[in-house]
Amino acid sequence: MAAIVFLTVALGACARTGEMPPNLLPLGDFVAVLHPGGTAPRATAVLVPGCEGVGSHIDDAARRLAEAGVIAIVFDYPRRQSLDPACRMLDLAALRRDLVAVVALTLREVNVVPDRLHLIGWGQGGSAVMAVLADVAPRIRSAAAFYPDCTRLERWQVPVPMLLLLGDADRIAPPEICARLAEAATGGENVLAIRYGGAGHGFDAPTEMAAPAATAFWRSPRAAPRAAYAPHVRDAAWADLRAFFDLPQDASGL
Repeated sequence: MAAIVFLTVALGACARTGEMPPNLLPLGDFVAVLHPGGTAPRATAVLVPGCEGVGSHIDDAARRLAEAGVIAIVFDYPRRQSLDPACRMLDLAALRRDLVAVVALTLREVNVVPDRLHLIGWGQGGSAVMAVLADVAPRIRSAAAFYPDCTRLERWQVPVPMLLLLGDADRIAPPEICARLAEAATGGENVLAIRYGGAGHGFDAPTEMAAPAATAFWRSPRAAPRAAYAPHVRDAAWADLRAFFDLPQDASGL
């Protein structure tokens, strides 16, 4: 297995001057890189967490990618927007703009293969990935979203292959909404939606999804939102994602 090198140096970072609020700091200050090592050009994935931030499930995702020889770019937008796990005060429009800019920054890095760039989002981060596809389509190969909130998306355009990894028992981000959105989407034939039976919201997050987000909705107490970590579903989802992105079993394939 190739050595994994964690680079805390921000991507495209600029020098800071004095104390500034997070949302006024350079965008690169909120981007970190997990690199599998070496100098050869490699496939790359930009990871966009949910409002709970860069938790253990995002670290695990970055390491899984690096072990497959993929450069993992983690965009910590919750810290940039000073969000709490309940997602209060989320500026989704700003997140979309920032994500387009992060893609542009990523493509400036020397080891990134332009036609092997993928986006992966979780929760609201997944919603943002879905929303920017039309803006970044010429620059990326494909995208995936774990249990995204599809309620805010309208007139969805899907110009590149898109994988939706949904919990069939998710009451925070109901999979039916994403399914209807995909059916009505322009380019909907590019969407592969997988619903994991019995899986709830945050099925790959051991601790970060312990409490439902304040932005969640439900129609009766019996339908109250439920988050449920399920390692077997997490592993199944990652096997599906690896196949969808056509990732090699080891770094020698890149």
